[in-house]
Amino acid sequence: MRRNENGSEYREYRKDGWIYINNKPIKKWFRNCYSPDGNSGGVRIWEPILSDVSALEARRWRMKERKDRFYNEIWKPAYDAVIEAGEAYAKPVHEFTGELKWWRYYRTDYENWPAGLSWDWAEDPGKPKNFEIGQLYYNLDRQIERYYKYVDLFNIVLESAIYKYLQGEHSPERAGITFRLVLNGRNYWYTSEYVGHAIEWVNTSWPESPMIEIVM
Repeated sequence: MRRNENGSEYREYRKDGWIYINNKPIKKWFRNCYSPDGNSGGVRIWEPILSDVSALEARRWRMKERKDRFYNEIWKPAYDAVIEAGEAYAKPVHEFTGELKWWRYYRTDYENWPAGLSWDWAEDPGKPKNFEIGQLYYNLDRQIERYYKYVDLFNIVLESAIYKYLQGEHSPERAGITFRLVLNGRNYWYTSEYVGHAIEWVNTSWPESPMIEIVM
């Protein structure tokens, strides 16, 4: 058995994503994955998954569709109900500090703009107004935050996988090139640009990106 100088077992962290002892795979090893622009937090991944860009894209798209369905079919009606009521109370169940134990949602109207929803801590209302409406919205709002977080994590991993693929297989030779990557029938657009002193692929549009089209 190979051992380090201190007598511990010698472990090899190989590129296939496994830790080997005595040339036998023992367990997977993980690392932090960051978005190419470096503006997002890290995600713990098993690195070999970055090589299957198509599979990652399909998983990410399924999660996005689940989030969209939840938003449109469940969260949005609850939000609209609070807007229509104008005011509603909820009792937070997440961990927090402070003396106030209630949330008060209230509608905010704007000129030439749809009404918005705001909230603030409130004194015990005694008989909370529109409590069922407010509590339902509070619960669903926390749930949709988790959906958005999951999608964000998938975004980071997919961004990294695409970047790794493009830099490895289609490294840009000059700036000003537009690249369309089709994954599972969906378009991902990139352009080659100077990033510092290097030329890299920069994301310009993903399938769900807002687009305005004018045909003249």
